[in-house]
Amino acid sequence: MFFKISSKPQKVSYLVIILSFLGIIYSLQKEHYDKTRLQIEANNYQEQIESAQTTLNAQKRIPTFGFDNLRADITYLQFLQYFGDEEARKQTGYSLVPSYFETVSDYDPNFTQANLTFSVANSLYAGHPEKTITLMEKVLESSSPDLDDAYLIWFTKGLDELLFLGDTQAALDSYQNSTQSAIKQRNKTRNKLYSDKITKITVVSQRRIKYLATDPDTTEAQITSWKSVLPNVVDPLNRQRIRDRIVSLEQNANYQAKNQ
Repeated sequence: MFFKISSKPQKVSYLVIILSFLGIIYSLQKEHYDKTRLQIEANNYQEQIESAQTTLNAQKRIPTFGFDNLRADITYLQFLQYFGDEEARKQTGYSLVPSYFETVSDYDPNFTQANLTFSVANSLYAGHPEKTITLMEKVLESSSPDLDDAYLIWFTKGLDELLFLGDTQAALDSYQNSTQSAIKQRNKTRNKLYSDKITKITVVSQRRIKYLATDPDTTEAQITSWKSVLPNVVDPLNRQRIRDRIVSLEQNANYQAKNQ
């Protein structure tokens, strides 16, 4: 969640800590901005990536003084700037997405909005759905038991497990957990629009539970999913890894029989 400053009076020493922390963050941000501006002007996108990675590494070494949520918010805003630079991403890809995802989820696992955004960015653009699933599992383990919209985390995790890994049992478990979490969330809300949204997700989850109970062959869906990711991946090693995955899936006997 985005950081909110309390209106209650704070002790002077506490205020000094806050101002010191914000000063450090401002210095990092200004340095990052100045370097990024010069690099964009020079069209040197690779150095921009190295600068952003340096900033991420530096932030991890600086204590948060208890303001983990603020650190997560700042890192998420940096990610949005990075992800939204289309020209740079065409040149250098989305290799930093996993680092941004891991950093934000470490500092604020309850930041559902960010985690859902990272899920899409890391799987479909960076080409690392396996990493997405691992981090989503970590988020679910670390977040509050009554986390709002936890059902969406389970739902998204199940989607990656189904479409990229073909792990139907894991996907089935995720959709079952999504359904249970959604029902609990719906019972707590009095907002009809929000309740209707939850109901729609629940219906989809229940349909997929029935589908997965038949132990379907998801090879074709996996091939389609990996092929959709390939155009977004620039890194040669990652591109080759994805190509190898596609070739391996295409050698599936059932898939070959359907496509003869």
